[in-house]
Amino acid sequence: MRSTIRSIAYVALLSTAVLAAGCDTSEARPSAGVLPAAGAERQKASKEAKEAVQATKEYASALRAEFVKDMQKQLAAINRELQQLSAKVESSNNAAKADAKARLQALRDKAARLDGELEKARNADEAAWGRMKASVERSHEDLKESVAQARGWLAEKIAP
Repeated sequence: MRSTIRSIAYVALLSTAVLAAGCDTSEARPSAGVLPAAGAERQKASKEAKEAVQATKEYASALRAEFVKDMQKQLAAINRELQQLSAKVESSNNAAKADAKARLQALRDKAARLDGELEKARNADEAAWGRMKASVERSHEDLKESVAQARGWLAEKIAP
C-alpha cells in the first residue's frame, strides 16, 4: 500500500517536472502571437499538477480509512472472543477463576489501547501515517497472540 502511494506521488511529481521542463523560461521573447499560448500551457500544466497531487492525497486518505475500518472489524471480532472467554470463566467453578479474570482484563486493556491507536491513526497526518500504521499492526499482532495464549491457558485450567 505504501509503495502504491509513493508510486502515485512519484508519477505526479514526474509529470510536473516534465511539464515544467517543456516550458521555455529563457529571456528571449517570443512573438506576440505565441506568448498567450505558452502562458495558457503553463497554466494548464500547473492545474494538472495540482489535480494530480490532490488525487494522490485523496487516494492515500481512502487507503488509510480502509485500513482503519478493517482493523476495527478485526478488533471487534477479538472483543467478541474475549466476551466468550469471559463467559466461560464466569460459568466455571475452578480455583483458577481469579487468575483467568486478571488475564482477561489485561487482554481487554490491550484491546482498548489498540482502539486508541486506531483513532490516532484515523486522524494522523501523512507524515505520521507510516509510524501509526506500523504501531497499529504491531499492537494488533501482539493482541492476537495474547488472545491465542489465553485461550490455550484457559483450555488447560478451566474444564469445558
